[in-house]
Amino acid sequence: MRVPELLAAITGAGISLEVDGNHLRVRGRASRLTDEIRSELVRLKPVLLDVLPRLAGMRIHTEPVPTAKSAREAPGGPGRCFSCGDGHDHPHAYGRCVWCALALDCYYVTLHASGTVMVVGDKDLTAVAQ
Repeated sequence: MRVPELLAAITGAGISLEVDGNHLRVRGRASRLTDEIRSELVRLKPVLLDVLPRLAGMRIHTEPVPTAKSAREAPGGPGRCFSCGDGHDHPHAYGRCVWCALALDCYYVTLHASGTVMVVGDKDLTAVAQ
């Protein structure tokens, strides 16, 4: 199972995850966690510890935006992630870092799993999450 699918399954079950230091905190009814989801949480924990804070940053926007940022004041530009501002491995690389790209996938997938309809301007972006 990939991280977006795992978070969609968790969101669909009415459960949320938070990072607390090096720990994942489960909020909601733990009885809704299947054995498969529990084992995937253990397997993907290192990735989730990097992705979940970025995803939380993307969710602080007051409305869905097409270019979700995990940090409001990310400097972006060549050599920097335009979502969080972290440096890329190559000084001339441009775009999101791998963690923010994954967090953005999770952002749209979990919006869809929660039943949120996204409208920006006159465009319904719900299909992006499918």
